[in-house]
Amino acid sequence: MKRLLHFLLLGGLLLGLQRLTADWPLLAAKKPIHIGSEQVAAVQAEWQGALGRAPDAAQLQASVRKLADEEMLVQEARRLGLNRSDPVARARLLQNLRFAYPESLQDDERLLEQAVALRLDQRDFVVRRRLIQLMQQRFSVGAELSDEALRDTLAANPERYGSARRVAFRQVFLSADQHPHDLAAAAEALQTRLKTASDADLGEPFLGGSQFGFSSAAEIRKIFGTAVAQAAMAAAPGRWVGPVRSAYGLHFIHVDAVQSAQAPDLEAVRQRASYAALEQLEQGHVEQALIGLRHRYPLVVDAPLEASGAMR
Repeated sequence: MKRLLHFLLLGGLLLGLQRLTADWPLLAAKKPIHIGSEQVAAVQAEWQGALGRAPDAAQLQASVRKLADEEMLVQEARRLGLNRSDPVARARLLQNLRFAYPESLQDDERLLEQAVALRLDQRDFVVRRRLIQLMQQRFSVGAELSDEALRDTLAANPERYGSARRVAFRQVFLSADQHPHDLAAAAEALQTRLKTASDADLGEPFLGGSQFGFSSAAEIRKIFGTAVAQAAMAAAPGRWVGPVRSAYGLHFIHVDAVQSAQAPDLEAVRQRASYAALEQLEQGHVEQALIGLRHRYPLVVDAPLEASGAMR
């Protein structure tokens, strides 16, 4: 009787531990995610093909981290049995096996086990994307959008939902190509002349023009880049500021007039802004879950990433 009681207690403990590790993956055994040199090379080639350049160290690490996170989600989905229970993943795996073995008389369960044994659930692109989406949906459940979160979204995107602050300005330009060796000296001389001369007689032609009507920071950024946009939005009207460097050369900015920003009306944009705010909130939930999962699936990079060969 005592042995039976011990056996039942032990069985209950083991069952409880199994359920606990299913709900709390931090308690389960660690399973490192290995990223090899071929995968790192593929990431670099993708950057080169898309942008015509290789990624820098930070971009490469971020891309490898994203690759590892996706693999981590696939592994966690497999651990939870979603590769077998989800109808979409299940149908795709069975379709693959039926296509590969059209004369097979095995039932679905046997074919599914065969597909998993062949690791098709890890190699098939459609199944991988499905498992990743299922895990992301699982992590984002419970994200509730409050009016406070919605207002934060509106405040962070005034140009999208309201009327952003705008400035009307003109600029005088010095081309880096025209002054390969004396750009700084040319800028100093121009700065002196701007105090007395008409700007129409100064500077060099700029493809985007020299006179600009009321423009938002985003619109200025598209033409000149971040530095000029920031300088224009911060400048007090009626005086020259600069020089400000861009990818083209140096710019002197003169703000002529300012239109103040108008806050968006919450009720007018509620439906449109809710989608973006909820998506951002769900992404935050997913990222928090990923941080937790990384303890169970530590990343090991089996190839040098600049100075580092591993990431956490």
